[in-house]
Amino acid sequence: MMNTKHDTVKRIFQGAPRIHQKGMATLVVSLVVLTIITLMVIFAAKVGIFDQRMSANEYRYKEAFAAADGGLEYAVQQFSENISVGADGNYIYDPDKNGIPNAIPYPFLSKNNLVGGVASASEARFTATIAIPPAVGGVTVYTFTSAGESIDRTGSASVSEQVVFRHITGGNVPDTPVIAGGSMAVTGNMHVVPNPNASCPDGTSDSGCAVSIWTHDTVNTSSSISTCQIQGFSGGQCPNPTSDPLHAQITNGTYQGVDIVASDHYTTDPTPGHFPPDLFDFVFGVPYTEWQSIKSAAENLDPSQVYSDCNSLNSSSKGLIWITGDCQINGGVIGSVANPVILVVQNHQLQTGGNATINGIVFVFDDTPATDGDVQGPALGGGTVIRGSLITDTGISGGTGTFAVVWDPDIFANIQNNSDENYRQVASIPGSWRDF
Repeated sequence: MMNTKHDTVKRIFQGAPRIHQKGMATLVVSLVVLTIITLMVIFAAKVGIFDQRMSANEYRYKEAFAAADGGLEYAVQQFSENISVGADGNYIYDPDKNGIPNAIPYPFLSKNNLVGGVASASEARFTATIAIPPAVGGVTVYTFTSAGESIDRTGSASVSEQVVFRHITGGNVPDTPVIAGGSMAVTGNMHVVPNPNASCPDGTSDSGCAVSIWTHDTVNTSSSISTCQIQGFSGGQCPNPTSDPLHAQITNGTYQGVDIVASDHYTTDPTPGHFPPDLFDFVFGVPYTEWQSIKSAAENLDPSQVYSDCNSLNSSSKGLIWITGDCQINGGVIGSVANPVILVVQNHQLQTGGNATINGIVFVFDDTPATDGDVQGPALGGGTVIRGSLITDTGISGGTGTFAVVWDPDIFANIQNNSDENYRQVASIPGSWRDF
């Protein structure tokens, strides 16, 4: 019995270490797992904090970028409103509008918000500067840079762009009262007062010749077209040849004077002439395939000057006006000598009557000139007087009653020298925008 008890106790004590060793393994494994979980929690927390910081940084950057980008547009607009045409014909910074260039402030705008004032502590802000690198080809290029800051001032972004300010007519104005890309055979009684100092049709001089009508195709004067110098023009028409004491008459009926330049070849023809192959480019300085850029200039004015018809036009109308539908003008005055219109009628007919007066340039534009006949030429009549120029890349075959186109040098001088935003275009240089 004693031996049995001794053996039993011995077995118990011999087994105890094995039980203790199994517990240690579990404990060690548990500690390792707990450590891994703790490290994972710490790592996840750090990743979460890092993500939050990244999100916050990205938000602050976007906030600053929005301020910078908006500030760039705002600075260009503010600068545009404070320029005028200088003595040399170029645009100058002239906030007091006295014709004398002022120094551009540096910075141009400092710590501004996007509504025209200094930003408060609870607003994102921007600072804009303007640099003028050396002119290229006589064109002044302005580099606008806008640096934006987030509301808490820890986020920042910078954008820049180069722009030029150009006259809406491309820096030139037509020098002929009537210009047509097609033929002319009017049915009404058309009276034209020429530019007495236009470019000579033979190309020998850029001035000094009286020109009334300039066409790429033929002109049928018959008994419907009369031209005369301004001193003979009265009551909306040229004088009768039998009562012309001032000898102002140039063209009348079947007699076609030298002031009508017809059947002029394109400058690109094998036998080149002087007529421009692209009248849109001739008027606006960009090819007709880019007409949308000029229409956009009218759209971007405040208010927009793109209309579906001409019903709302009046004597207060000025600058570039773009018509997308039929233009019927029955009486009234459109534009003024001081603020003429540049009226573009796209792919539709111009019809006038009721003794209407239009001060400025009227351009009937076909945006697919290769497709002849899809746009009707202008049909004037009823005592209409255009003081300025009528241009069309179609022909002119309509008209009823009496109508006139009168060259007025004041009209063109006021188009050329007008510093109002309705007469200029802000053009961004392609590829110049950058955010670094």
